[in-house]
Amino acid sequence: KTMPKQPSSKGRLLSAVTLLACACLFPRQAFAEVVTYPSPTGAVLSGDYTVKVGGKICPVYRALAPATNGKTPYSFAYYDYSGSALVEITSNVQALDAVKILPGSKNISFTKSGNSMSFTVTGSYSQLSIEPNGKNKPLLLFGSPIYVPPPSTTPGLKYYGPGLHKPAGGIISLTGGQTLYLAGGAVVQAAVDVTGANNAIRGRGILDGSPWAWAEGPTGTNRTWGGQGM
Repeated sequence: KTMPKQPSSKGRLLSAVTLLACACLFPRQAFAEVVTYPSPTGAVLSGDYTVKVGGKICPVYRALAPATNGKTPYSFAYYDYSGSALVEITSNVQALDAVKILPGSKNISFTKSGNSMSFTVTGSYSQLSIEPNGKNKPLLLFGSPIYVPPPSTTPGLKYYGPGLHKPAGGIISLTGGQTLYLAGGAVVQAAVDVTGANNAIRGRGILDGSPWAWAEGPTGTNRTWGGQGM
């Protein structure tokens, strides 16, 4: 049989150099990743903004600001990313003539055309407020590292997958050594009643307290917050 011809040492060297050059030229592109989570049917969405991250549609939700006792609406969206990500925003109701990206210490430069703007986020976390008109209907953007969910066999795990959830009685109880996990794309309309120690709330989903009157509901101690829309 005719054996396949092996590349020469010179050929192997050229191939290695070519691969190294590609890695150096495109380090972020090679490792960049963006994860967005579809909104569940029935979730309260905002029409004030349209958001894309890494070219992917990012659902925009509507909420009420605690600083005004729930009287002032704002919008928010969340996504996971690694490396860097291009964020594209269209404001559907407000002009962007005086738009600001806060905190200013991030020094994020952006391009703007009409009622659309874009910028790039880098690093492991990016929590920004996009303010076309100060605190009047801003857009909050929560960018976080790619999240690895806990194994389903984790002891004490209470798991809510993507979708709109309304637990019985509007209450989820954590009684010690338990973890409430909200998957990305989950909206859980409930209050959390926490007793005992070593409880945690994690995940990328949204914990929605709208079934309760403003600033009311059960409270507890010994909580670790590790989620996104808490």
